This record gives sequence, structure tokens and C-alpha cells, in this order.
Amino acid sequence: MLRAGAPTGDLPRAGEVHTGTTIMAVEFDGGVVMGSDSRVSAGIELEEPPLVLAAANVVRNISYKYREDLSAHLMVAGWDQREGGQVYGTLGGMLTRQPFAIGGSGSTYIYGYVDAAYKPGMSPEECRRFTTDATSTERRVCGYLLRTQKRENQNQRVHEYMCTGERSRSCSPLPSCS
Repeated sequence: MLRAGAPTGDLPRAGEVHTGTTIMAVEFDGGVVMGSDSRVSAGIELEEPPLVLAAANVVRNISYKYREDLSAHLMVAGWDQREGGQVYGTLGGMLTRQPFAIGGSGSTYIYGYVDAAYKPGMSPEECRRFTTDATSTERRVCGYLLRTQKRENQNQRVHEYMCTGERSRSCSPLPSCS
């Protein structure tokens, strides 16, 4: 699903995970922005995309089943035709919809920025800048940003990968992300 709009270079195979140290997702009216300070993705091919809430419930069930061994705040973010952009967080089997979520070992460095800079009702561009600034605040060498949005009067999603940092040569940065 992400391959068509992904940067050139080594892409993960279905089911393969590339880890990142800071990840974040922010809802806006009509979509969601997801960002990371490095490439983090996993994939599975289905006949049709699942609802984001359905995917979040699968993660919630895993979180609950392994709550004694897994002390992690897991996030699920995406877009579907029913609810648009959505961000969910799970902890110990609890599932909550949130306007934004941050995670990963580097997230402790951006809590203050996120608390100060987040505003409800941000536009897609404001969410994009907020996410880019938050993940680059950590001073990592490469960042990736994915924006998913329903287009006006169409049932299509918009995927944008934006790269920042000097070592992101395998990416095709957009002008607004330099």
C-alpha cells in the first residue's frame, strides 16, 4: 500500500519491520499525518483496507493478551472511508482515540515541544509542520513524514513521503520539506 508513494531505495518487504526511535501521528479534519525520525513500516496485503478502528482493536487485543510482558504504549493511525483520519493509543488492553500520539525511545525528548505547540483544529499544513518540527527537534539525521488524506469529492488517499536531514539521499524530498 505504501510502496507506490514511498521513496526510492531499500523498501521493507511485507511483514518486515524497520524501527524508528521517535514516531508520531496527528489527526486533522479529513486525514492524519504520521511522522518518524527514521523509516518505520511494516506491511501486509489484504483484499481491501481494514477500518482503522478494526486494526486498533487487533493491536489492543495483543496489548491486553501480553500485558504482563509488554509494557508499551502502542499506537495505530490511519485513514478509512468511514471515519477519516484517526489516531488510537493502547496501553495494557485499553484503547483510546486521541488527537495525536507520540512514541518510541526518542519521544521523551519532544514531550515539551508537543505540549506547547499542539493546537486543536490544525490544518493539514500545520499538522505537517508540527510533525516535521517535532521529529527534527530530536536532531536525528533523517526524517520521514507520511500524510494520508481524503481528496475533495473523491475516495482517494494522498500519500506524501517527505525526507529531512543530510543523509536521506535515497528519498525524493518535496520542496516544502528541505
